[in-house]
This record gives sequence, C-alpha cells and structure tokens, in this order.
Amino acid sequence: MKLFFLILLTSTFACPLYLSAMRANESNNQNRYVLPSNIDIDIIKNSEGKITGSIKPLTGVPQDIKIRFLSSENIVVTSKPITLNSLDEVKTFPVDCIIKGTENNQWIKILVEYLPDFDSLLTRVKDVKAYPDQQLRSRLIEKVKGFKQETRKFKAATFYRFKEEN
Repeated sequence: MKLFFLILLTSTFACPLYLSAMRANESNNQNRYVLPSNIDIDIIKNSEGKITGSIKPLTGVPQDIKIRFLSSENIVVTSKPITLNSLDEVKTFPVDCIIKGTENNQWIKILVEYLPDFDSLLTRVKDVKAYPDQQLRSRLIEKVKGFKQETRKFKAATFYRFKEEN
C-alpha cells in the first residue's frame, strides 16, 4: 500500500515539475544566435531549359573558392569544377549536363568549398543591433575568434528536376 501511495505522490508532483523544467530548458535552447551566412548559392532553369548556377558573397570576400557538381545517376554534369581566387561580386556560371531519361527525382547539386572572410564575419557578429543580447553575442564572437584562419567552410544547393507533365 505504501508503494502505491509513493507512486501516486511521485506521479502527481514530480512529473509536472520535471516537465516544466524540460520546457524551460527547451526555451533556453531557442535563444541562440547563429553565424551570418558567408555566401549564397542559387540554381535556376531558364526558359530555354538551361541550368545556371550563381554564388554571391554575403559577408566579406571569401577566398580560395572551389565549385564542384554532383548529380543523380541519370544526369551527367559535363561542366568542369571551377576555382576562384576570391569572390567579391556575384559569379554566374552555366551548369552543362546531359539528362538521361525522364525519371522522377533527378537532381543536380552545386557544392562550394571556401575560406570565409573571418575579419568581416567578426565585424558582423560584433554588431549590437543585429545581435542585441550581450551574452549570446559574446559566445558568437568567441566562436569566430576560435576558428583557425585555414578553416574551410562548405555550402551546397540542390536543383530538383521532376518529370514534366504534358
């Protein structure tokens, strides 16, 4: 009988306390800042059916950019990998490919590897208007300062080509 009351007492008081503590912890986890994006990648298909990719810098001038292409098995990308010393403006490039068949779920991925502009990234993170919470901003600043200058970043974008209906 004592065991029954102990279980009843525990489920009545301990469970709600535990759940409220978990909710409080979850809300604390939502209050985090993320690093600003360094680059943006876009893939479009024009009216002639040609696929074009573009990358643009968002924070500073990224260096040592390498652009590669991946695709599903039924698409052969004939474009060669692209290497750029730096990216100070939008760079547009064709994505030449041979499409074999009309199966669903065909895709092309542009993968960009680069060195971020760490000084510009640090300047953006120090912006009080963009990151008003001092404690969270300090965490980001320390994170950026902790990056090694040779730390490479990756970003990818995927273009999905689905079966066209007549």
